[in-house]
Amino acid sequence: MTVAAIKEKIHLFIDNASDDKIKAVYSMIEKDLEGNDASGYSEEFKRELDRRILEHTEGISIPVTREESRKRIRQILDSRK
Repeated sequence: MTVAAIKEKIHLFIDNASDDKIKAVYSMIEKDLEGNDASGYSEEFKRELDRRILEHTEGISIPVTREESRKRIRQILDSRK
């Protein structure tokens, strides 16, 4: 069965389920829902993204090109040999 078909079956079930069944399903997935909104990202992750955006827009962090990143990584790896 495809994921789309599964989702449709779940939607139909939820639309027609008794309150007790809804509560039972919710109790099974409650921990997965905690701390996440519709985006699926936790509050902690969103705060970290906001912090990084702020540092970038205020010039606190210095952007590094892909080439510079590769160079730095190569230097670190070569120094461990």
